Amino acid sequence: VDGNKSDIKARTFEFSVQIVALYRFLRNEKKELTLGKQLLRSGTSIGANCSKLLLDPYDTWHKILESRFSGLPSHQQIIMVA
Repeated sequence: VDGNKSDIKARTFEFSVQIVALYRFLRNEKKELTLGKQLLRSGTSIGANCSKLLLDPYDTWHKILESRFSGLPSHQQIIMVA
């Protein structure tokens, strides 16, 4: 299990490095600021989300499920979990 954790950390870090490089290219060479900023925010957030999940998986999954089912009637929540 620890091998998977370090692998996912390394892969998300490398992905973030590539996203930053692409952002710099878009900003400097193509003068594209809006798309570049959005790419930077969304592309680097995976590392933060992954780190949080690895630190406290129960809390993270609980929040995901809570937000997913918060607007559903209780009988639909039970069906969706099952």
